[in-house]
Amino acid sequence: MVIECIGLPGGGKSYLMERLARELVRGGYRCVNVSARSMTDPAFKAAKKLMHAVIWMDDDARALRDDMERVLSEEGPFQSRFGLYKDAQWTQEAAAILTALYPRMMRSETVYLFDEGLIHTLVKFCADGLLKEETLAELCALTERRLPAKGRIAVYNRISVEDCLRSIGERDRHICAFDELEGESLEEILRAYQTYSEDCAGRYGAVTVERRAPIEDRIDAVMRAVREKAMPKTDKRSATQSLEDKFRRAGGFATLRQYADSHVLLFAGAEAAMQGLSQKSLEIVRLGVNNKVLARLRRSYRPFINSFVEQRSRRPAKERRNSGRIWILWMDGMENAPDVVQMCCRSVERNGEESQGQRDRPAVGGQFQGLYSASRFY
Repeated sequence: MVIECIGLPGGGKSYLMERLARELVRGGYRCVNVSARSMTDPAFKAAKKLMHAVIWMDDDARALRDDMERVLSEEGPFQSRFGLYKDAQWTQEAAAILTALYPRMMRSETVYLFDEGLIHTLVKFCADGLLKEETLAELCALTERRLPAKGRIAVYNRISVEDCLRSIGERDRHICAFDELEGESLEEILRAYQTYSEDCAGRYGAVTVERRAPIEDRIDAVMRAVREKAMPKTDKRSATQSLEDKFRRAGGFATLRQYADSHVLLFAGAEAAMQGLSQKSLEIVRLGVNNKVLARLRRSYRPFINSFVEQRSRRPAKERRNSGRIWILWMDGMENAPDVVQMCCRSVERNGEESQGQRDRPAVGGQFQGLYSASRFY
């Protein structure tokens, strides 16, 4: 589920989302305050920059951009009236990114909080250009038709222009571009901002909370809307059980011992923290660990391998014939191989013994029981 807040700057949207996140966690919901983490978490910041760089590689994103440009062209080239945006590119990128992320978030049991989400992005852009209300309505429609019908709650944090002016004036630090505006310019954009916000609040059926009301009352109003959506709470016991099942399927403590013996335990932990604990993420972690171990083996045995290759290349062609040995390798250890693989190996051993009696050479050279068992030696 997605909860996004709209309303004038300086109205306490960020604080409202912060308090709401605490209440959701206290109520048993999984919660991610996306706006807060994108400002403080280096990983979120890097992901945001990366998405802005590659978003136009997506066909749906390019289609949305073209549709937005068509709507904006009806009012002529975009001109910023207050200096918030120099052109429409950033807004188009942000709208495309959020439109791509929202469907999965809206269908998730986790609650994702935005104090400046998709609606707010469009409102702020239209206010900066003093665009027509019809233009905002068309831009909203372009994004809405690409999103699920359910799974989002809009919260309108209503504050008067006068109170907003007072709040911005009392700030002792620079928070956003509105802090650089003064006098009539600031009041003009705030009144446009308020008009657009009121319009979107009605269009999206937003939960309206008054800025002057106690924070507890505002949180209760939003929580009632969350409960009406019948969102399933996080069952801590089932979540713990699920984590235990994943740990057991990954090999449990035996895998941890293998990673420790291979000196990749810290690497595996860091990868799991970054990738997550889904089945796909754990498979990526496993492949990353295997590649790291393989790289270490190559570095450790490179002199031996190079020496062997060099000696072999000097031998006469007759002596470089195939020795007839069959080397069998199963990375996770032969005892962990599937039944069909073990049957094939037994067949190779059995036929190798028969051929050894017919030819004066061994057919099966041996079995390398596992990558990690050898990695103990480096």
